[in-house]
Amino acid sequence: MVYLDEIRPWKTTWLIEAKVIHTWKPSNLRFGETLEIILADKKGIKVHATCRKNYLKSLGDKCIVGEWKTIENFQVSEPGKQFRPTKLMYKISFINQTVIKPNDFQNDDMFLALAEFDSVLSGSLETEFLIDIVGQAIDVGELRILHSNGKKLRKIEFTLRNVSDVRIQCCLWGKIADEMENHREEAQFGVVVCLIRFSKIGSFRGILQISNAYDSSKLVIAEIHEEGNQIVTKAKYESPKTSAAWKEYEDKTISEILRCTQVQKCKVVATIYAIDTDYAWYYFGCDACQHMTYKVLEPDSNTPIQTKPLFWCEICKKNVTNVAPKFKLHLMAKDDKAEAKFILLDWVAMPVRGVKAEKILNGSFDEVEDPALLPECIKKIAGKTFRYGITFDKGGDNKFKVLKVWSVYNTLMVDSQSETMSGKGTTAISGSEGSILSYSDESSSKMTTPSKRSCYDIIDHLDTTSTSKIRPMKIIKIEKMSNEDLDLTKE
Repeated sequence: MVYLDEIRPWKTTWLIEAKVIHTWKPSNLRFGETLEIILADKKGIKVHATCRKNYLKSLGDKCIVGEWKTIENFQVSEPGKQFRPTKLMYKISFINQTVIKPNDFQNDDMFLALAEFDSVLSGSLETEFLIDIVGQAIDVGELRILHSNGKKLRKIEFTLRNVSDVRIQCCLWGKIADEMENHREEAQFGVVVCLIRFSKIGSFRGILQISNAYDSSKLVIAEIHEEGNQIVTKAKYESPKTSAAWKEYEDKTISEILRCTQVQKCKVVATIYAIDTDYAWYYFGCDACQHMTYKVLEPDSNTPIQTKPLFWCEICKKNVTNVAPKFKLHLMAKDDKAEAKFILLDWVAMPVRGVKAEKILNGSFDEVEDPALLPECIKKIAGKTFRYGITFDKGGDNKFKVLKVWSVYNTLMVDSQSETMSGKGTTAISGSEGSILSYSDESSSKMTTPSKRSCYDIIDHLDTTSTSKIRPMKIIKIEKMSNEDLDLTKE
């Protein structure tokens, strides 16, 4: 048994143990159909391996990403000169005598070799080697379709920044561009940490940029690695910038958004009056691509039992075991005049609930058996009033996707926190964006829309969990109040 940095071309009877960390099939079949594989040993040494068409069934099918294997008898040769996924001076190829067996060793290491932004921008890295790079995706553009030699090419451009706010331009092509486009809105109004594995360093019109190296690159959207978590933490402290972006969009009523016929974004205040239990409140998302998966039916009794259940990922086009439960809440919302359905996906719903779906399920991989049996933390949403940042492509079904949720305090206490209220100098504590569920069920149930609330209602709703300083409230004009509210003020 040897480590990968010990193999040489002078023989084929090598014996190694390694983890399969990435596989892909090149779309260019000029050299025949192959499966390309990246292996890593216990020292973190990586090697590029090739399995030719003749051995795809007998050997290629055994190379499952995430599993450790014992591999014996293979050819060692020099790698190509460009787009090298590893720095090892050799690559390996499977041959007729190659034997691949399961290995009992377990290790969750991704074997990342993250490139420093400063090193990339300085030009000190050798561009023939592919790199791993992680950062927050910002300024994500629209997916563009280009035509070249009778073929349609899809590309998307964005900026990647690290925790020190150093930025690099990125351009992704093909399927990996489609994956990035799926997270475009989330990157615009939330925080998307993007890991691009085996990416290439290039330039376009004299500007350095990161791109995918044909089919060999891999995009991972997740809070991965220590630096990825630091990026998320830093971005959350910059939430006022995100709030400022929403100031550009109009405030509308539900009646107004129901009449819209174009793709738009807007803000709306509404009360949740029910949870739609025709739908499950969670789904299992693939760890690799974050998309919905479907549980594979239980195997026959003669088939070996899996330690973890299998799920089919439509995006990855394969069975996966690494999945996690994610929120998808279908909320029935209303204001004074109309009703609509709001859909909260995991990255919006989790902050609202204050707990991850994974914690609620406590390690269970069971699908929903009775959607009417909701956890208490979800039931408590009913009767609450929030302000929503939504997007919609009107399709006649009155469903709207939620991109942002604010506390009602952030709606009613307005942006200007320096104006005083006439009268007795009454003050109220303003809730932060994170304190979405801080007020009581009783007080929130009184609300329909802000126009129906009296000044005394507003004063009474103190955010008891907020540590923010006491702020003076904005003057409320009496002429905007209802007759009922005017009677209250006279008393």
